[in-house]
Amino acid sequence: MPASPFVDAESLYIYFEKDGVTLTEHLVVPFSAMRRVVFKGANVPERLQDAFKGQEPLRIEREDGYLIILADALWVEIDPAGNVTKQVRVDGLFFRTGGQIEGKPLRLVGFGGTATSGGPGDFFVALDETHSIEFE
Repeated sequence: MPASPFVDAESLYIYFEKDGVTLTEHLVVPFSAMRRVVFKGANVPERLQDAFKGQEPLRIEREDGYLIILADALWVEIDPAGNVTKQVRVDGLFFRTGGQIEGKPLRLVGFGGTATSGGPGDFFVALDETHSIEFE
């Protein structure tokens, strides 16, 4: 069985579904614009905790101070002043990298790279094992 292909990606593409249909509106966040992404144990502002109750939200902290909080039922964007600029109810979400192989879009399954600390070689962390990532 051949190894899974690795694709270098510059952005995280997040697509939303409503009533079983992928919405035309989606979110593209360049990795270069991210400061931190929290996949597990994301802190949700107190005023939004009821809206995300019972869900495991994803938190994207951008370099420009904007905050994006996503879960299977809600997409919220907050500006640097703390104002909610977007709040959309959805039925689900999924991630893509923006790349394609043989005409098929690629889903994000994890993060990999090469160790630069002098340690041994390449690494890969599956998305379901990733708690958070900080970008420098």
